[in-house]
Amino acid sequence: MYCIKDLPRGNSPKQLDSLLKPLFRKRKLPFLREKNAYMTTGIPYVLLAEDDPDDRDFFCEGMRRLYPHINARTFPDGEELLEFLTQCAIPDLPACILLDYRMPRLNAPEVLLAIGAASRFGHIPKIVWSTSERKKDMDECLNLGAVRFVVKPATDRQLDDLLKSLDRWIGAPAEPSPIKNHT
Repeated sequence: MYCIKDLPRGNSPKQLDSLLKPLFRKRKLPFLREKNAYMTTGIPYVLLAEDDPDDRDFFCEGMRRLYPHINARTFPDGEELLEFLTQCAIPDLPACILLDYRMPRLNAPEVLLAIGAASRFGHIPKIVWSTSERKKDMDECLNLGAVRFVVKPATDRQLDDLLKSLDRWIGAPAEPSPIKNHT
């Protein structure tokens, strides 16, 4: 078995792809059967790896509310997200990636380590969200290349604030939020 933590740094995209293949050999995911079935054509999109279906739905509802013109692709774990990324051509890479800190199979630090090993993914902003507020977890992710570590939003307003902070990476301003600010 190949451990993602054992990936050496500084590999070319081809080398990284060959290193990651043993992770995905056991399973062929349906979206990979059609070549580039989920790739974009110049339209920015974001990726979310989150094992909780309610949190995935919450995120997607917020994206539809604020960014109806931006696609959000979700994955139940980091392994499926990495498999998707390795199939993307450079022009089709996402505008940013959000990762849940704790996920089955590959967690956020393991995904960050794998992405950091691939220079073609280095420019993609990575944001980790978690229910944890542990400084150790935050420091670990930031040291592995995350640009932010945030506590998962609990309300629509908190989610809207988080999503609006993505403007600089996805290159599109959010639409006005229908959520009223209750101060």
